[in-house]
Amino acid sequence: AGDIQVESEPGLGSSFRLTLPLQRCEEPVPSPEVETTAPLPNPARVLLVDDNEVNLKVARRYLEKLGCRVTTAADGQQALDTVSEHDFDLILMDCQMPVMTGIEATERIRPLKDRRAQRIFALTAMATPEEKEACLKAGMDGVITKPVRLDELRRVLTENQSS
Repeated sequence: AGDIQVESEPGLGSSFRLTLPLQRCEEPVPSPEVETTAPLPNPARVLLVDDNEVNLKVARRYLEKLGCRVTTAADGQQALDTVSEHDFDLILMDCQMPVMTGIEATERIRPLKDRRAQRIFALTAMATPEEKEACLKAGMDGVITKPVRLDELRRVLTENQSS
């Protein structure tokens, strides 16, 4: 068992001490994989759809580091309108959004001419088995769990590059 000690004097401050019994590791611990930020050889055109501005900024920055050309939309209706006017190599679609959900937008994108083969991946914080099943049933090609990681975006982009 560990121990926590606190000493405090009004007007002077506090001092905290934490003692933890840890075992010495006999074997070296492997270093975590370093995230590479080198751009991909074939930059993708990506439609990034999310109603949360912070999520959009983070994912957009990662995608741009990978050399992608990124267009954003704030809800499913904007995504549907944008897809009707522009071509994309990949769509990353938040599931829970106002106006039109990502699932509904995917169901409307799939029947469009020349969009049946469009690669669409869900972006979701609620990656329950039911949520994943609903995304796949709607026609999405896979699910990326938030918070989005650079290595996961690289993997999805690499595996889904157009020939």
